[in-house]
Amino acid sequence: MTTNIIHNILIKLNLNITKVIHKLNQRKKISQPKRFDALTPIDNATNKEIYFVALNEALSNDDIKNIALTGIYGSGKSSILKTFQKNYDNYNYLNISLASFKENTEPKPGEVESLNRLIELSILQQIFYKEKHSDIPDSRFKRIKNINQKQVFLNSFLF
Repeated sequence: MTTNIIHNILIKLNLNITKVIHKLNQRKKISQPKRFDALTPIDNATNKEIYFVALNEALSNDDIKNIALTGIYGSGKSSILKTFQKNYDNYNYLNISLASFKENTEPKPGEVESLNRLIELSILQQIFYKEKHSDIPDSRFKRIKNINQKQVFLNSFLF
């Protein structure tokens, strides 16, 4: 009988201690530490000033037509570009993605030209899709146009 009483007292004590700890944690607003870092580019890359000087110099020189920023996966290439865009807003930027999720295999003869055309087409589409449809009416790149209710009603009435 006494062991049952002691057991019940210990259970109640344990519950009370748990409630007190929970209330203290809520007051302190203890947050869980981050377990994973985002792998997306950041716009506040540090210690990259040498890259910014080089990019500024290359962009201000009319004789330079191509700029390459190379490095292994995760080395910060996109973060450098994103930070540069944020800090130097005197330039006009157009972000184009050429992500490829295919297995890296050696192209067969004749496939290189086809691959180059696909890359060119992808770049052109991304450039055109950033423009208003009315600015490029004769383009062969067609896209879905949003029509508001007023236009739908007017077209229906005229029809």
